[in-house]
Amino acid sequence: RYHHLFTELLQHQLKRQLPKRVADLHTKASKWHEINGFPDEAIFHAFNAGNVAKAAELIEANSIPTAIAGEVYTVNNWLDRLPEDMIRSKPGLCLAQGWQSYINGQTDRAILWLDILEANLGFPAGNRLDEVDVTGLPNQEIWEALATIRSTIFAWQGKAQLSIEFSQWALEKIKTGNLNYRCILEWNLAFSSRLVGDLIVSEKAYLRSIQLGQDIENIVTVLNATVGLAQLYRVLGQLQKSEKTFLKVFELGDKYRMPYSVALGSAHIGLANVLCQMNRLDSAVEHFHQGFEIAEKWGVLDLVKANICHYRIQLAQGDLQSAMEALEKAISLAKELDQDFRGGVARALRTRLWLLQGDFDNSNHWFQREIAYDPLDRSELNEIRGITQARVLLALGNISGCLDLLEMVSINAENT
Repeated sequence: RYHHLFTELLQHQLKRQLPKRVADLHTKASKWHEINGFPDEAIFHAFNAGNVAKAAELIEANSIPTAIAGEVYTVNNWLDRLPEDMIRSKPGLCLAQGWQSYINGQTDRAILWLDILEANLGFPAGNRLDEVDVTGLPNQEIWEALATIRSTIFAWQGKAQLSIEFSQWALEKIKTGNLNYRCILEWNLAFSSRLVGDLIVSEKAYLRSIQLGQDIENIVTVLNATVGLAQLYRVLGQLQKSEKTFLKVFELGDKYRMPYSVALGSAHIGLANVLCQMNRLDSAVEHFHQGFEIAEKWGVLDLVKANICHYRIQLAQGDLQSAMEALEKAISLAKELDQDFRGGVARALRTRLWLLQGDFDNSNHWFQREIAYDPLDRSELNEIRGITQARVLLALGNISGCLDLLEMVSINAENT
């Protein structure tokens, strides 16, 4: 191998002495890398050959697999070099742009690109994908990917029932198609089932996602599903099992040399929550900082959860002001990132903090405008909301109302 400065010198001389051969050499290099399975290099040479159409073709074919493999910024760089009108004209590029926008925390932009894609595919305006007859469609992998990302966005928005319906519909349709999408859909089903309180369904779906991910070597989804399973165990109060499962994520990260993946950031934040509950605050702080650093660099969607974790640690340390600042950041980010579930959790926790500070006016204001506890709703957010509303009633002196509400929450929890 030549030193890179010598390589640059040779390239400069080639461009000066034989400028017409440069494009031809890049074209040949692009073809070789494409045939031999090096898409990033093939795309690089296609652009340098001046063949934007070929680069777009390669990006369309490789963007989703590359993103699923965790190389998010590689795909960002590819798409940034394409003109927007070219992206709009190709279904695969619209899908890639939608996927990337979602991963980058731009939910509204992601939905816009998915709408453009559906229009390009001829789906009726205003209809959900699961209301369209997809039998015999020529672009099967496109609509499979479209269903997967729609389901994923619904899950992160906290629209759990919609995500469940999309996931179940797509899992029924995708029998022999792209197993990467089945793997992600099982994860979506697991996460959303946890949100609505179907914890047994959630655990089974997480385990299916992990097993399928291992079978097809989709390590990114294996990591994400293992994080989700650990979080489920924390919700169930199985803290030691949760800690052990989070540690498994770090083992997998080391095994596959992925020390800075988004999933590992989530695992650090999740483990920090568990350790905080176990009153192991020094270790909790250490894992929180590691998780927050990864979230800031790679996993913007985890920043809401990170700030809620920070609130819990600061509260345990008795720093109410810092705890409130962390919650305010979480609420602001949840609104910006369109994460309704985590925004609702953060607002309820802020109310509990107001109660600790003796701020009954703001607590009562939240109580008056918040959705009332629904005894038929088994979701995690509804339970958090109900317990918080009971605390407000107690603080306001309505003891009978508090006890009645807690009894409903208790009965609902026993039926979960």
